[in-house]
Amino acid sequence: MDMFGDQINFSKLAKELNRTYKTISVRIEKLKTGKTWREVRQYTLTEDLVIIDAVLKELKGNSLEKLDLPSYREWKTIGDQIGRQERHVKFRWEYYLKPWLLQHFSGTLNLDIRRMLANYLADNFEGVDSVNWLSVASRTEFWTSLRYQYVKLFNRSKLKMNGSGEEVTLKHIADITNKQFKEGTFKQISEKTLTRQKKIIDYFEKYVGDNKLTFTLYSK
Repeated sequence: MDMFGDQINFSKLAKELNRTYKTISVRIEKLKTGKTWREVRQYTLTEDLVIIDAVLKELKGNSLEKLDLPSYREWKTIGDQIGRQERHVKFRWEYYLKPWLLQHFSGTLNLDIRRMLANYLADNFEGVDSVNWLSVASRTEFWTSLRYQYVKLFNRSKLKMNGSGEEVTLKHIADITNKQFKEGTFKQISEKTLTRQKKIIDYFEKYVGDNKLTFTLYSK
């Protein structure tokens, strides 16, 4: 670390150690900061708006569902601006900010779709590996981070079935989810989160209006 400083060749080191680039970069970051634990720090409105500003520059010609920065280099630049790792910043966009916007414009913001999603998958696909996510995402009620929602439902079902020795199927997921959640209800959202959602949505709509931009929600 002292010898190479910021000139470490992550790609070369990853190849020599038979590790991924991301694994090496995260480990180096921990060594530099001396922190070996995960520090949970809530995103501020200012940080969220920095992310929004960055991705909005890519909106022209893109659907909201596909809106992203061109590469991890751009995400790293944003991460450096707000003092966060690029993977965490991208995660914030993909699994919080973008889903809020997609759900807002499709009329499903904060609607609990867990039962709806679990039942739809069980009724329309034979197994976990056969799910056509593009087809599922084309339904407006599911315009959100579908895979992320599915993974959480899968893990919850797997935990419930712990020790049974059975493979988790879409039917298992649907049955367990139906027992746990009421259909058509809204998730319990804190006032702080509701306020943040509104500010993000208002900011996005003002930017689009001021710049006379048009966009689609989903890429067909």
